[in-house]
Amino acid sequence: KHSFAILLDNLLTPEECASLLRRAEDEGFDHALIQGPGGKEILRQDIRACGRCIIDDAALADAVFQRIMNAVQGTDNEYNAVTAVGLNERLRFLKYEPGQFFAPHQDIRYIRGPDSGPRAGETSHITVQIYLNEKCKGGSTRFLCGRRYYDVTPKTGSVLIFDHDLLHEGSKVTSGIKYSVRSDIMY
Repeated sequence: KHSFAILLDNLLTPEECASLLRRAEDEGFDHALIQGPGGKEILRQDIRACGRCIIDDAALADAVFQRIMNAVQGTDNEYNAVTAVGLNERLRFLKYEPGQFFAPHQDIRYIRGPDSGPRAGETSHITVQIYLNEKCKGGSTRFLCGRRYYDVTPKTGSVLIFDHDLLHEGSKVTSGIKYSVRSDIMY
């Protein structure tokens, strides 16, 4: 399997990003958690220090999914876009203030449980990271490979799509605030 990452610029307009940012701020942010032993979510600010606002929005997820489908279809990976069923409607809005970060990690697959009706068993394989603003210093998404790394700098409206198994981090924000939305492509 060949892992991949794709950056799509201007997939969302600045106005759409501002609207999403306001929506999340209106909902409010809690501390972001990580998945601990047995799948239980725990607070570990030494690993993940940022705010998180969870909004379930199937219509928004579908609209974003339709915009990114062409990019995923052309990738060389084992998760053929033809079998993709959509974007996870559980949108995780993230807010990184100065000094906040997410230590190196791989994203965890989400599998819909038996109570999900006809969608039971759907599994995520690909991360979708939507950048809502760019007025911060630091805060890049850094892919790590041994001593080498590649930084993706937040840019309003850009969308980063990558395999869950790629080791990456949310680099420390040094000034300003970084806003993004995290979801998954489901198969």
